Amino acid sequence: MKTYDTIVIGGGIVGLAIARELLSRDPAQRIAIFEKEPELGRHASGRNSGVLHSGIYYPPASLKGRLCTDGSRLMREYCDERKLPVARIGKVIVPANEPEDGQLEILLERARANGARAEIVGDAREYEPEARAGRALFSPDTSVIDPKRILASIADELRAGESNSSSTAK
Repeated sequence: MKTYDTIVIGGGIVGLAIARELLSRDPAQRIAIFEKEPELGRHASGRNSGVLHSGIYYPPASLKGRLCTDGSRLMREYCDERKLPVARIGKVIVPANEPEDGQLEILLERARANGARAEIVGDAREYEPEARAGRALFSPDTSVIDPKRILASIADELRAGESNSSSTAK
């Protein structure tokens, strides 16, 4: 009978990332990853849009805002180190109407409090030619990654570590 030090339930990005982090802390530990599907990432990890949000929507200095900002930065670094694609497209937030224009300052304050870069621009058309004239909030750190490529990369790392430790990734 096989025994493990840690069992991770779920073979999506979060489960694989947890296993990767645990192994980085203790390469000798034996980790098993259990996934109910025949392949990794068949649910949320393999179906999401891959948008790395910058953290501008969450309350100032909130845990969720900081985790979003830090997680986005760390994921871009992970992709850069492994030569995985990252579309650094940024995001432009345009108020739907004039009364909503004041929301831009609120979002700017949240962005700064959460460590995200953002700026208010005088004319949204500077970044989005199809936008109506008027102010907008530009978030340069919003990016898009390929979740399936990330999943495959982490799984490959775990499998490669199999010879050095006793981890398993189905």
